[in-house]
Amino acid sequence: MAPIRKRNLIPKPIFDEELLLAAFSENNINPKNATKVWRYLIQKNCRNLAEIPDLPKAALQLLQSDFAILTSKVVRRTDAADNSTTKLLIELQDGRRIESVIMRYGDVELDNFPEEEKAKRIKISEDGSLVFKSKKRATLCVSSQVGCAMACTFCATGTMGLQANLTAGEIIEQLVHANAVERIRNVVFMGMGEPLDAYGSVMGAIRCMTDTSRFGLSPARISLSTVGVVPRLYALLNDAPDVGLALSLHAPTQDLRMQIVPTAKAWHIDRIMAATDAFISQQNASLDAEESAAIARKDPNLPILLQRLSNKRRRVLVEFVIIANVNDSEDTAHALGRLLSGTNNASVPLETDVPELPEKELVRQRARRKENYLLNVIPYNPTAVPHDYRRPSRETLSKFVAIVRDLYGVHTMLRQTMGSDVDSACGQLVISDAKERGEDVVGLGEIEEIVAQVAGMVESDNVVVLGAGAGCDSGVSGGETSRGLGDLEDLVGGSSRGEAPARAKVTQRKAQKAVKAELANNASSPVEQDSGAPLPASSFTRDLLFAVVFAVSATALVQLMLKWFWTSLFNQ
Repeated sequence: MAPIRKRNLIPKPIFDEELLLAAFSENNINPKNATKVWRYLIQKNCRNLAEIPDLPKAALQLLQSDFAILTSKVVRRTDAADNSTTKLLIELQDGRRIESVIMRYGDVELDNFPEEEKAKRIKISEDGSLVFKSKKRATLCVSSQVGCAMACTFCATGTMGLQANLTAGEIIEQLVHANAVERIRNVVFMGMGEPLDAYGSVMGAIRCMTDTSRFGLSPARISLSTVGVVPRLYALLNDAPDVGLALSLHAPTQDLRMQIVPTAKAWHIDRIMAATDAFISQQNASLDAEESAAIARKDPNLPILLQRLSNKRRRVLVEFVIIANVNDSEDTAHALGRLLSGTNNASVPLETDVPELPEKELVRQRARRKENYLLNVIPYNPTAVPHDYRRPSRETLSKFVAIVRDLYGVHTMLRQTMGSDVDSACGQLVISDAKERGEDVVGLGEIEEIVAQVAGMVESDNVVVLGAGAGCDSGVSGGETSRGLGDLEDLVGGSSRGEAPARAKVTQRKAQKAVKAELANNASSPVEQDSGAPLPASSFTRDLLFAVVFAVSATALVQLMLKWFWTSLFNQ
Protein backbone atom coordinates (compact mmCIF):
# COMPACT_ATOMS: atom_id res chain seq x y z
CA MET A 1 0.00 0.00 0.00
CA ALA A 2 1.26 3.48 -0.83
CA PRO A 3 2.81 5.39 2.06
CA ILE A 4 0.80 8.28 3.46
CA ARG A 5 2.61 11.61 3.73
CA LYS A 6 3.16 12.69 7.31
CA ARG A 7 1.03 15.69 8.22
CA ASN A 8 2.61 18.82 9.64
CA LEU A 9 0.12 20.22 12.13
CA ILE A 10 0.21 23.91 13.11
CA PRO A 11 -0.72 24.34 15.90
CA LYS A 12 0.12 20.96 17.34
CA PRO A 13 -2.33 19.04 19.56
CA ILE A 14 -1.29 19.46 23.18
CA PHE A 15 -2.52 15.95 24.05
CA ASP A 16 0.00 14.39 21.66
CA GLU A 17 2.67 12.94 23.93
CA GLU A 18 5.33 12.51 21.25
CA LEU A 19 4.98 16.04 19.88
CA LEU A 20 4.84 17.77 23.26
CA LEU A 21 7.76 15.89 24.81
CA ALA A 22 9.87 16.49 21.70
CA ALA A 23 9.15 20.22 21.88
CA PHE A 24 10.00 20.34 25.59
CA SER A 25 13.25 18.46 24.95
CA GLU A 26 14.29 20.85 22.17
CA ASN A 27 13.72 23.79 24.49
CA ASN A 28 15.33 22.24 27.59
CA ILE A 29 12.06 22.13 29.51
CA ASN A 30 11.61 19.47 32.19
CA PRO A 31 9.26 16.77 30.78
CA LYS A 32 7.52 16.58 34.16
CA ASN A 33 5.80 19.81 33.20
CA ALA A 34 4.00 17.93 30.41
CA THR A 35 2.45 15.61 32.97
CA LYS A 36 1.30 18.62 34.97
CA VAL A 37 -0.23 20.25 31.89
CA TRP A 38 -2.16 17.10 30.94
CA ARG A 39 -3.38 16.56 34.49
CA TYR A 40 -4.78 20.09 34.75
CA LEU A 41 -6.38 20.01 31.30
CA ILE A 42 -7.94 16.56 31.65
CA GLN A 43 -8.56 15.93 35.33
CA LYS A 44 -9.10 19.51 36.52
CA ASN A 45 -10.82 20.71 33.33
CA CYS A 46 -8.55 23.74 33.10
CA ARG A 47 -8.96 25.62 29.83
CA ASN A 48 -6.50 28.46 30.39
CA LEU A 49 -2.85 27.45 30.26
CA ALA A 50 -1.86 30.53 32.25
CA GLU A 51 -3.85 29.22 35.22
CA ILE A 52 -1.69 26.11 35.59
CA PRO A 53 0.34 26.76 38.77
CA ASP A 54 4.14 26.70 38.83
CA LEU A 55 4.40 26.25 35.07
CA PRO A 56 7.75 27.61 33.83
CA LYS A 57 7.49 30.72 31.72
CA ALA A 58 9.36 29.05 28.86
CA ALA A 59 6.89 26.17 28.88
CA LEU A 60 3.89 28.51 28.90
CA GLN A 61 5.27 30.56 26.01
CA LEU A 62 5.99 27.41 23.99
CA LEU A 63 2.52 26.01 24.59
CA GLN A 64 0.81 29.27 23.67
CA SER A 65 2.81 29.71 20.48
CA ASP A 66 3.06 26.15 19.09
CA PHE A 67 0.23 24.15 20.64
CA ALA A 68 -3.53 24.26 21.06
CA ILE A 69 -5.75 22.53 23.60
CA LEU A 70 -8.05 21.47 20.76
CA THR A 71 -7.00 21.47 17.11
CA SER A 72 -10.30 19.96 15.95
CA LYS A 73 -13.93 20.91 16.37
CA VAL A 74 -17.33 19.22 16.33
CA VAL A 75 -19.23 20.50 13.31
CA ARG A 76 -22.30 18.32 13.61
CA ARG A 77 -23.94 16.12 16.24
CA THR A 78 -26.54 13.54 15.27
CA ASP A 79 -28.56 11.62 17.87
CA ALA A 80 -30.40 8.36 17.26
CA ALA A 81 -34.15 8.41 17.77
CA ASP A 82 -33.88 6.12 20.81
CA ASN A 83 -30.89 8.09 22.17
CA SER A 84 -28.74 4.97 22.06
CA THR A 85 -26.05 6.59 19.93
CA THR A 86 -24.66 10.04 19.22
CA LYS A 87 -22.50 10.55 16.15
CA LEU A 88 -20.00 13.40 16.15
CA LEU A 89 -18.73 14.79 12.86
CA ILE A 90 -15.33 16.25 13.71
CA GLU A 91 -13.34 18.59 11.49
CA LEU A 92 -9.57 18.46 11.78
CA GLN A 93 -7.42 21.57 11.42
CA ASP A 94 -6.58 20.75 7.79
CA GLY A 95 -10.26 20.54 6.86
CA ARG A 96 -10.48 16.74 6.76
CA ARG A 97 -13.37 15.20 8.63
CA ILE A 98 -13.83 12.07 10.70
CA GLU A 99 -16.65 10.54 12.69
CA SER A 100 -16.83 9.27 16.26
CA VAL A 101 -19.77 7.49 17.83
CA ILE A 102 -20.93 7.48 21.45
CA MET A 103 -22.88 4.32 22.29
CA ARG A 104 -25.03 4.31 25.40
CA TYR A 105 -26.02 1.23 27.32
CA GLY A 106 -28.31 0.82 30.27
CA ASP A 107 -30.17 4.15 30.27
CA VAL A 108 -32.13 3.58 27.06
CA GLU A 109 -34.30 0.83 25.69
CA LEU A 110 -33.18 0.08 22.16
CA ASP A 111 -35.97 0.37 19.61
CA ASN A 112 -34.97 -2.90 17.92
CA PHE A 113 -34.46 -4.94 21.08
CA PRO A 114 -36.34 -8.29 20.96
CA GLU A 115 -39.72 -7.99 22.65
CA GLU A 116 -39.26 -11.18 24.66
CA GLU A 117 -35.98 -9.85 26.01
CA LYS A 118 -37.47 -6.44 26.81
CA ALA A 119 -40.06 -8.18 28.99
CA LYS A 120 -37.34 -9.90 31.03
CA ARG A 121 -35.57 -6.63 31.74
CA ILE A 122 -38.53 -4.45 32.66
CA LYS A 123 -39.13 -3.26 36.21
CA ILE A 124 -41.70 -0.92 37.75
CA SER A 125 -40.38 2.33 39.20
CA GLU A 126 -41.81 4.04 42.30
CA ASP A 127 -43.98 6.31 40.19
CA GLY A 128 -45.45 3.32 38.36
CA SER A 129 -43.55 3.81 35.10
CA LEU A 130 -41.68 1.06 33.27
CA VAL A 131 -37.89 1.15 33.43
CA PHE A 132 -35.47 -0.84 31.30
CA LYS A 133 -33.05 -2.54 33.72
CA SER A 134 -29.33 -2.39 33.09
CA LYS A 135 -26.13 -0.63 34.08
CA LYS A 136 -25.69 2.83 32.64
CA ARG A 137 -22.47 3.30 30.73
CA ALA A 138 -21.14 4.88 27.57
CA THR A 139 -18.61 3.63 25.04
CA LEU A 140 -16.80 5.77 22.49
CA CYS A 141 -15.91 4.39 19.08
CA VAL A 142 -12.95 6.36 17.78
CA SER A 143 -11.45 6.69 14.31
CA SER A 144 -7.72 6.20 13.75
CA GLN A 145 -7.54 7.26 10.09
CA VAL A 146 -9.33 9.45 7.59
CA GLY A 147 -10.75 6.74 5.35
CA CYS A 148 -9.32 3.24 5.22
CA ALA A 149 -7.07 1.24 2.93
CA MET A 150 -8.53 -2.18 3.76
CA ALA A 151 -11.37 -1.76 1.23
CA CYS A 152 -13.80 -4.20 2.86
CA THR A 153 -16.54 -4.58 0.25
CA PHE A 154 -19.40 -4.17 2.74
CA CYS A 155 -17.97 -1.13 4.53
CA ALA A 156 -18.74 2.46 3.54
CA THR A 157 -15.48 3.74 5.03
CA GLY A 158 -13.57 1.57 2.59
CA THR A 159 -15.07 3.49 -0.34
CA MET A 160 -13.14 6.59 0.77
CA GLY A 161 -9.71 5.03 0.42
CA LEU A 162 -6.98 6.02 2.87
CA GLN A 163 -6.54 9.80 2.99
CA ALA A 164 -4.51 10.33 6.17
CA ASN A 165 -3.41 8.86 9.46
CA LEU A 166 -4.53 10.67 12.58
CA THR A 167 -1.98 11.74 15.15
CA ALA A 168 -2.26 10.42 18.70
CA GLY A 169 -3.40 13.89 19.77
CA GLU A 170 -6.23 13.92 17.23
CA ILE A 171 -7.39 10.52 18.44
CA ILE A 172 -7.38 11.79 22.03
CA GLU A 173 -9.32 14.91 21.03
CA GLN A 174 -12.18 12.62 19.99
CA LEU A 175 -12.32 11.43 23.59
CA VAL A 176 -12.22 15.01 24.85
CA HIS A 177 -15.11 16.00 22.58
CA ALA A 178 -17.11 12.93 23.60
CA ASN A 179 -16.58 13.52 27.32
CA ALA A 180 -18.22 16.90 26.85
CA VAL A 181 -21.36 15.03 25.76
CA GLU A 182 -21.28 11.95 27.96
CA ARG A 183 -18.86 10.51 30.51
CA ILE A 184 -17.00 7.84 28.57
CA ARG A 185 -16.19 4.58 30.34
CA ASN A 186 -14.88 2.49 27.47
CA VAL A 187 -13.10 3.15 24.18
CA VAL A 188 -13.10 0.98 21.08
CA PHE A 189 -10.91 1.57 18.03
CA MET A 190 -13.61 0.47 15.63
CA GLY A 191 -14.39 3.67 13.76
CA MET A 192 -12.85 4.85 10.51
CA GLY A 193 -9.56 3.24 9.59
CA GLU A 194 -7.45 0.20 10.43
CA PRO A 195 -5.89 0.84 13.88
CA LEU A 196 -2.84 -1.35 13.25
CA ASP A 197 -2.17 0.57 10.04
CA ALA A 198 -1.76 3.73 12.16
CA TYR A 199 0.16 1.84 14.81
CA GLY A 200 2.31 4.61 16.29
CA SER A 201 -0.60 7.01 16.74
CA VAL A 202 -2.86 4.34 18.23
CA MET A 203 -0.21 3.23 20.73
CA GLY A 204 0.39 6.85 21.72
CA ALA A 205 -3.34 7.38 22.23
CA ILE A 206 -3.63 4.23 24.34
CA ARG A 207 -0.74 5.37 26.56
CA CYS A 208 -2.57 8.64 27.13
CA MET A 209 -5.88 6.94 27.85
CA THR A 210 -4.37 4.56 30.40
CA ASP A 211 -1.99 7.00 32.12
CA THR A 212 -3.31 7.67 35.63
CA SER A 213 -2.21 11.30 35.42
CA ARG A 214 -4.37 11.74 32.33
CA PHE A 215 -7.57 9.77 31.56
CA GLY A 216 -6.73 6.79 33.76
CA LEU A 217 -8.76 4.21 31.81
CA SER A 218 -7.97 0.58 32.47
CA PRO A 219 -6.41 -1.16 29.45
CA ALA A 220 -9.22 -3.64 29.92
CA ARG A 221 -11.66 -0.90 28.92
CA ILE A 222 -9.94 -0.30 25.60
CA SER A 223 -10.40 -2.53 22.56
CA LEU A 224 -9.10 -2.34 19.03
CA SER A 225 -10.43 -4.06 15.95
CA THR A 226 -8.21 -5.20 13.09
CA VAL A 227 -8.53 -7.13 9.84
CA GLY A 228 -5.27 -8.80 10.82
CA VAL A 229 -1.95 -7.05 10.26
CA VAL A 230 0.21 -9.93 11.45
CA PRO A 231 3.48 -8.13 12.39
CA ARG A 232 1.51 -5.56 14.39
CA LEU A 233 -0.47 -8.28 16.16
CA TYR A 234 2.78 -9.72 17.45
CA ALA A 235 3.98 -6.23 18.40
CA LEU A 236 0.88 -5.85 20.60
CA LEU A 237 2.22 -8.63 22.81
CA ASN A 238 4.76 -6.13 24.16
CA ASP A 239 3.26 -2.72 23.38
CA ALA A 240 -0.34 -3.21 24.55
CA PRO A 241 -0.64 -6.67 26.10
CA ASP A 242 -3.74 -5.92 28.18
CA VAL A 243 -6.08 -4.26 25.67
CA GLY A 244 -9.00 -6.11 24.20
CA LEU A 245 -8.67 -7.47 20.69
CA ALA A 246 -11.35 -7.84 18.02
CA LEU A 247 -10.68 -9.55 14.69
CA SER A 248 -12.67 -8.52 11.62
CA LEU A 249 -12.81 -11.95 10.03
CA HIS A 250 -15.98 -12.09 7.90
CA ALA A 251 -15.01 -15.40 6.24
CA PRO A 252 -13.57 -18.73 7.43
CA THR A 253 -11.46 -19.49 4.36
CA GLN A 254 -8.76 -17.56 2.55
CA ASP A 255 -10.51 -17.58 -0.85
CA LEU A 256 -13.83 -16.28 0.47
CA ARG A 257 -12.12 -13.73 2.69
CA MET A 258 -10.23 -12.22 -0.25
CA GLN A 259 -13.58 -11.65 -1.97
CA ILE A 260 -14.93 -9.71 1.02
CA VAL A 261 -11.69 -8.16 2.29
CA PRO A 262 -9.46 -7.60 -0.77
CA THR A 263 -6.36 -6.77 1.29
CA ALA A 264 -6.62 -10.19 2.96
CA LYS A 265 -4.23 -11.49 0.30
CA ALA A 266 -1.39 -9.82 2.24
CA TRP A 267 -1.74 -12.23 5.16
CA HIS A 268 -3.16 -15.74 5.01
CA ILE A 269 -6.01 -16.40 7.40
CA ASP A 270 -4.03 -19.16 9.14
CA ARG A 271 -1.20 -16.76 9.92
CA ILE A 272 -3.69 -14.23 11.29
CA MET A 273 -5.32 -16.83 13.50
CA ALA A 274 -1.92 -17.96 14.78
CA ALA A 275 -1.08 -14.36 15.72
CA THR A 276 -4.36 -13.86 17.58
CA ASP A 277 -3.86 -17.26 19.26
CA ALA A 278 -0.51 -16.02 20.58
CA PHE A 279 -2.02 -12.75 21.82
CA ILE A 280 -4.94 -14.27 23.71
CA SER A 281 -2.83 -17.16 25.02
CA GLN A 282 -0.52 -14.63 26.64
CA GLN A 283 -3.47 -12.86 28.26
CA ASN A 284 -4.82 -16.15 29.64
CA ALA A 285 -1.46 -17.71 30.53
CA SER A 286 -1.98 -17.47 34.28
CA LEU A 287 -5.43 -19.04 34.02
CA ASP A 288 -4.06 -21.89 31.90
CA ALA A 289 -1.33 -22.52 34.45
CA GLU A 290 -3.81 -22.52 37.33
CA GLU A 291 -6.06 -24.91 35.43
CA SER A 292 -3.20 -27.31 34.67
CA ALA A 293 -2.10 -27.29 38.30
CA ALA A 294 -5.63 -28.03 39.52
CA ILE A 295 -6.00 -30.94 37.12
CA ALA A 296 -2.58 -32.32 38.10
CA ARG A 297 -3.36 -32.31 41.81
CA LYS A 298 -6.87 -33.71 41.19
CA ASP A 299 -8.56 -30.85 42.99
CA PRO A 300 -11.81 -32.10 44.57
CA ASN A 301 -13.56 -28.89 43.53
CA LEU A 302 -12.28 -29.07 39.97
CA PRO A 303 -15.62 -28.46 38.17
CA ILE A 304 -16.26 -25.31 40.21
CA LEU A 305 -12.68 -24.13 39.72
CA LEU A 306 -12.80 -24.71 35.98
CA GLN A 307 -16.06 -22.77 35.75
CA ARG A 308 -14.54 -19.87 37.67
CA LEU A 309 -11.48 -19.83 35.44
CA SER A 310 -13.66 -19.94 32.34
CA ASN A 311 -15.61 -16.94 33.57
CA LYS A 312 -12.39 -14.95 34.06
CA ARG A 313 -10.97 -15.86 30.66
CA ARG A 314 -10.22 -13.09 28.17
CA ARG A 315 -11.48 -13.65 24.63
CA VAL A 316 -10.77 -12.41 21.14
CA LEU A 317 -13.94 -11.00 19.65
CA VAL A 318 -14.41 -12.33 16.12
CA GLU A 319 -16.54 -9.94 14.05
CA PHE A 320 -18.43 -11.62 11.24
CA VAL A 321 -20.60 -9.40 9.05
CA ILE A 322 -23.01 -11.85 7.47
CA ILE A 323 -24.29 -11.04 3.96
CA ALA A 324 -27.06 -12.85 2.10
CA ASN A 325 -25.79 -15.27 -0.56
CA VAL A 326 -22.16 -14.31 0.15
CA ASN A 327 -21.09 -15.83 3.46
CA ASP A 328 -24.34 -17.08 5.01
CA SER A 329 -24.43 -20.66 3.72
CA GLU A 330 -24.45 -23.74 5.92
CA ASP A 331 -21.12 -24.81 4.45
CA THR A 332 -19.64 -21.48 5.52
CA ALA A 333 -21.06 -21.96 9.00
CA HIS A 334 -19.42 -25.39 9.27
CA ALA A 335 -16.09 -24.01 8.04
CA LEU A 336 -16.32 -21.18 10.56
CA GLY A 337 -17.14 -23.63 13.34
CA ARG A 338 -14.10 -25.74 12.49
CA LEU A 339 -11.83 -22.67 12.36
CA LEU A 340 -12.93 -21.22 15.70
CA SER A 341 -13.08 -24.55 17.51
CA GLY A 342 -9.53 -25.38 16.44
CA THR A 343 -10.57 -28.59 14.71
CA ASN A 344 -9.28 -27.51 11.31
CA ASN A 345 -5.68 -27.95 10.22
CA ALA A 346 -3.58 -24.97 9.19
CA SER A 347 -2.96 -25.03 5.45
CA VAL A 348 0.28 -23.00 5.56
CA PRO A 349 3.39 -23.40 7.71
CA LEU A 350 3.24 -20.97 10.62
CA GLU A 351 6.62 -21.24 12.28
CA THR A 352 8.10 -18.67 9.87
CA ASP A 353 6.04 -15.96 11.59
CA VAL A 354 6.80 -17.01 15.15
CA PRO A 355 10.16 -18.77 15.18
CA GLU A 356 10.24 -18.70 18.97
CA LEU A 357 7.15 -20.91 19.15
CA PRO A 358 7.49 -24.60 18.25
CA GLU A 359 4.81 -26.30 16.19
CA LYS A 360 3.64 -28.19 19.28
CA GLU A 361 2.81 -24.91 21.06
CA LEU A 362 1.00 -23.56 18.00
CA VAL A 363 -1.15 -26.67 17.92
CA ARG A 364 -1.90 -26.32 21.64
CA GLN A 365 -2.97 -22.70 21.20
CA ARG A 366 -5.17 -23.63 18.24
CA ALA A 367 -6.84 -26.34 20.32
CA ARG A 368 -7.94 -23.73 22.89
CA ARG A 369 -9.71 -21.48 20.41
CA LYS A 370 -13.10 -22.70 21.50
CA GLU A 371 -12.43 -21.20 24.93
CA ASN A 372 -10.53 -18.12 23.78
CA TYR A 373 -12.75 -16.76 21.01
CA LEU A 374 -16.18 -15.17 20.98
CA LEU A 375 -18.01 -15.00 17.65
CA ASN A 376 -20.08 -11.89 17.03
CA VAL A 377 -22.43 -12.40 14.08
CA ILE A 378 -23.40 -9.00 12.65
CA PRO A 379 -26.27 -8.84 10.14
CA TYR A 380 -25.25 -6.64 7.21
CA ASN A 381 -26.23 -2.96 7.52
CA PRO A 382 -27.18 -1.22 4.25
CA THR A 383 -24.38 1.06 3.09
CA ALA A 384 -23.45 3.01 -0.02
CA VAL A 385 -21.15 0.40 -1.53
CA PRO A 386 -21.09 -0.74 -5.18
CA HIS A 387 -22.53 -4.15 -4.38
CA ASP A 388 -26.03 -5.50 -4.20
CA TYR A 389 -25.62 -6.74 -0.64
CA ARG A 390 -28.59 -7.68 1.49
CA ARG A 391 -29.17 -8.83 5.04
CA PRO A 392 -29.93 -12.55 5.47
CA SER A 393 -33.35 -13.64 6.64
CA ARG A 394 -33.99 -14.28 10.32
CA GLU A 395 -34.30 -17.98 9.59
CA THR A 396 -30.91 -18.05 7.86
CA LEU A 397 -29.30 -16.17 10.71
CA SER A 398 -30.72 -18.54 13.30
CA LYS A 399 -29.59 -21.61 11.37
CA PHE A 400 -26.10 -20.19 10.83
CA VAL A 401 -25.64 -19.38 14.50
CA ALA A 402 -27.04 -22.74 15.61
CA ILE A 403 -24.51 -24.64 13.49
CA VAL A 404 -21.49 -22.76 14.86
CA ARG A 405 -22.74 -22.77 18.42
CA ASP A 406 -24.38 -26.17 18.85
CA LEU A 407 -22.28 -28.36 16.59
CA TYR A 408 -18.88 -26.84 17.34
CA GLY A 409 -19.36 -25.35 20.82
CA VAL A 410 -18.14 -21.88 19.85
CA HIS A 411 -19.16 -18.97 22.09
CA THR A 412 -21.56 -17.10 19.81
CA MET A 413 -23.76 -14.05 19.89
CA LEU A 414 -25.98 -12.26 17.40
CA ARG A 415 -25.64 -8.51 17.51
CA GLN A 416 -28.57 -6.15 17.67
CA THR A 417 -27.94 -3.05 15.55
CA MET A 418 -27.50 0.37 17.16
CA GLY A 419 -27.53 3.72 15.40
CA SER A 420 -28.49 2.63 11.90
CA ASP A 421 -30.97 5.50 11.67
CA VAL A 422 -28.09 7.98 11.98
CA ASP A 423 -25.65 5.95 9.86
CA SER A 424 -23.54 4.96 12.84
CA ALA A 425 -24.01 1.22 12.79
CA CYS A 426 -21.35 -1.30 11.86
CA GLY A 427 -19.88 -0.53 8.43
CA GLN A 428 -21.66 2.76 7.86
CA LEU A 429 -19.08 5.40 8.82
CA VAL A 430 -18.01 7.47 5.84
CA ILE A 431 -17.38 11.09 4.88
CA SER A 432 -18.51 12.08 1.39
CA ASP A 433 -18.90 15.32 -0.48
CA ALA A 434 -22.63 14.82 -0.88
CA LYS A 435 -22.97 14.12 2.80
CA GLU A 436 -20.98 17.25 3.66
CA ARG A 437 -23.45 19.32 1.61
CA GLY A 438 -26.32 17.85 3.59
CA GLU A 439 -27.78 15.91 0.67
CA ASP A 440 -29.61 12.67 1.31
CA VAL A 441 -27.23 9.78 0.86
CA VAL A 442 -28.69 6.37 1.52
CA GLY A 443 -26.79 4.20 3.97
CA LEU A 444 -23.80 6.44 4.66
CA GLY A 445 -22.00 6.73 7.92
CA GLU A 446 -20.91 4.22 10.66
CA ILE A 447 -18.68 2.02 12.62
CA GLU A 448 -17.50 -1.26 13.86
CA GLU A 449 -19.25 -0.62 17.08
CA ILE A 450 -18.69 -3.58 19.25
CA VAL A 451 -18.26 -2.73 22.66
CA ALA A 452 -15.78 -4.92 23.44
CA GLN A 453 -14.38 -3.32 26.20
CA VAL A 454 -12.51 -6.13 26.13
CA ALA A 455 -11.02 -6.97 29.25
CA GLY A 456 -13.56 -7.78 31.45
CA MET A 457 -15.36 -4.72 32.09
CA VAL A 458 -17.99 -4.09 29.63
CA GLU A 459 -21.55 -5.11 29.37
CA SER A 460 -23.31 -4.47 26.10
CA ASP A 461 -27.06 -4.34 25.77
CA ASN A 462 -27.04 -4.32 21.98
CA VAL A 463 -26.37 -8.00 21.59
CA VAL A 464 -28.23 -11.20 22.19
CA VAL A 465 -25.96 -13.83 23.66
CA LEU A 466 -26.92 -17.22 22.35
CA GLY A 467 -26.46 -20.09 24.75
CA ALA A 468 -26.07 -23.77 24.17
CA GLY A 469 -29.51 -24.66 22.92
CA ALA A 470 -31.33 -22.90 25.71
CA GLY A 471 -32.55 -19.68 24.18
CA CYS A 472 -31.22 -16.18 23.93
CA ASP A 473 -30.59 -15.55 27.60
CA SER A 474 -28.87 -18.76 28.50
CA GLY A 475 -25.30 -17.49 28.34
CA VAL A 476 -22.83 -18.83 25.83
CA SER A 477 -22.25 -22.27 24.51
CA GLY A 478 -20.40 -24.96 26.32
CA GLY A 479 -22.65 -25.19 29.35
CA GLU A 480 -21.86 -21.84 30.96
CA THR A 481 -24.56 -20.39 33.13
CA SER A 482 -26.33 -17.27 31.98
CA ARG A 483 -24.62 -13.92 32.24
CA GLY A 484 -27.71 -11.98 31.34
CA LEU A 485 -28.45 -10.51 27.98
CA GLY A 486 -25.64 -8.89 26.11
CA ASP A 487 -22.82 -8.80 28.63
CA LEU A 488 -20.46 -8.54 25.71
CA GLU A 489 -17.60 -6.87 27.46
CA ASP A 490 -17.69 -9.44 30.27
CA LEU A 491 -17.58 -12.30 27.79
CA VAL A 492 -14.68 -10.84 25.85
CA GLY A 493 -12.81 -9.34 28.74
CA GLY A 494 -13.24 -12.05 31.30
CA SER A 495 -15.11 -10.09 33.94
CA SER A 496 -16.32 -13.04 35.87
CA ARG A 497 -18.93 -13.93 38.35
CA GLY A 498 -16.00 -15.08 40.42
CA GLU A 499 -15.24 -11.40 40.97
CA ALA A 500 -18.73 -10.77 42.31
CA PRO A 501 -17.75 -10.79 46.02
CA ALA A 502 -15.19 -8.03 45.45
CA ARG A 503 -17.73 -6.01 43.49
CA ALA A 504 -20.30 -6.62 46.23
CA LYS A 505 -17.89 -5.17 48.80
CA VAL A 506 -17.41 -2.08 46.65
CA THR A 507 -21.17 -1.73 46.27
CA GLN A 508 -21.61 -2.16 50.02
CA ARG A 509 -19.04 0.55 50.75
CA LYS A 510 -20.82 2.88 48.33
CA ALA A 511 -24.13 2.14 50.03
CA GLN A 512 -22.66 2.83 53.46
CA LYS A 513 -21.28 6.15 52.26
CA ALA A 514 -24.66 7.04 50.79
CA VAL A 515 -26.42 6.23 54.09
CA LYS A 516 -23.93 8.32 56.07
CA ALA A 517 -24.37 11.21 53.66
CA GLU A 518 -28.14 10.96 53.95
CA LEU A 519 -27.97 10.92 57.75
CA ALA A 520 -25.66 13.91 57.77
CA ASN A 521 -27.96 15.73 55.40
CA ASN A 522 -30.99 15.00 57.57
CA ALA A 523 -29.14 16.10 60.70
CA SER A 524 -28.13 19.42 59.18
CA SER A 525 -31.52 20.18 57.66
CA PRO A 526 -33.94 22.05 59.94
CA VAL A 527 -37.32 20.33 60.17
CA GLU A 528 -40.34 22.41 61.02
CA GLN A 529 -42.77 20.58 63.27
CA ASP A 530 -46.08 21.61 64.79
CA SER A 531 -45.65 21.89 68.57
CA GLY A 532 -48.93 20.13 69.11
CA ALA A 533 -48.13 17.22 66.85
CA PRO A 534 -46.79 13.97 68.28
CA LEU A 535 -43.17 13.14 67.75
CA PRO A 536 -42.38 10.74 64.94
CA ALA A 537 -42.08 7.14 66.03
CA SER A 538 -38.31 7.22 65.52
CA SER A 539 -37.92 10.27 67.78
CA PHE A 540 -40.19 8.78 70.47
CA THR A 541 -38.25 5.52 70.48
CA ARG A 542 -34.98 7.37 70.74
CA ASP A 543 -36.15 9.46 73.71
CA LEU A 544 -37.59 6.42 75.45
CA LEU A 545 -34.35 4.54 75.02
CA PHE A 546 -32.42 7.49 76.40
CA ALA A 547 -34.69 7.60 79.46
CA VAL A 548 -34.24 3.89 80.13
CA VAL A 549 -30.48 4.11 79.83
CA PHE A 550 -30.44 7.13 82.12
CA ALA A 551 -32.59 5.37 84.71
CA VAL A 552 -30.42 2.27 84.68
CA SER A 553 -27.28 4.35 85.01
CA ALA A 554 -28.73 6.38 87.87
CA THR A 555 -29.80 3.22 89.69
CA ALA A 556 -26.33 1.75 89.36
CA LEU A 557 -24.79 4.96 90.66
CA VAL A 558 -27.12 5.00 93.72
CA GLN A 559 -26.24 1.38 94.48
CA LEU A 560 -22.52 2.18 94.39
CA MET A 561 -23.02 5.15 96.69
CA LEU A 562 -25.03 3.08 99.22
CA LYS A 563 -22.42 0.33 99.14
CA TRP A 564 -19.68 2.87 99.85
CA PHE A 565 -21.73 4.39 102.68
CA TRP A 566 -22.43 1.10 104.49
CA THR A 567 -18.82 -0.05 104.00
CA SER A 568 -17.51 3.17 105.52
CA LEU A 569 -19.97 2.92 108.42
CA PHE A 570 -19.01 -0.70 109.16
CA ASN A 571 -15.28 0.12 109.13
CA GLN A 572 -15.83 2.85 111.67
